[in-house]
Amino acid sequence: MYRLRLRVRGRPAGRITVSEPRVIIGSGETAELRWLNAGLAPAHAELIERDGAVAIRALNPTDSPVLIHGRPISQEAAVVPPDTVVRLGELELEVAGAKSEPPPTVRHRIGGMTAAAGVALALILLAQTIILNRAATWSRRWRDELATAEWEKLLLNPPRPATPSDGPLTGAPPDEVSAAPQP
Repeated sequence: MYRLRLRVRGRPAGRITVSEPRVIIGSGETAELRWLNAGLAPAHAELIERDGAVAIRALNPTDSPVLIHGRPISQEAAVVPPDTVVRLGELELEVAGAKSEPPPTVRHRIGGMTAAAGVALALILLAQTIILNRAATWSRRWRDELATAEWEKLLLNPPRPATPSDGPLTGAPPDEVSAAPQP
């Protein structure tokens, strides 16, 4: 497997990963790598991968030349070193072997951010939700425990109702109330 960087008329035209051992390049319907309006013959050249090396063969060198470093190649397959530009009509190919270039980083954009940033944001929001949910649960438990403790205290030590013998509105027992002098 290898990658091709493509340019048409000097402008970048894309990158292609090739996994087949043999690929026909041309403008015809039978070409696996079909490129229209680039001055290619229907079957212009053939790319051949063998043992990690990529070679190219001109299928009709007299009418449809294939140039490496500006020199035409014959019908014999010529090895294309990595980062070498091959010209077919107005199409330029640059071969990048699997060993000479790391695989590209795929980034999908979601709402203006990369997928990795989106996943990180989702994890942060999930963690916040869990934390807030636990805090609310702990708050309810604490409130319920406090209310239960207050009710238990009230049940075990109920307040005494005030009686006339308690004295003048103090709620204290009569023996602690000082008696007022009588006239």
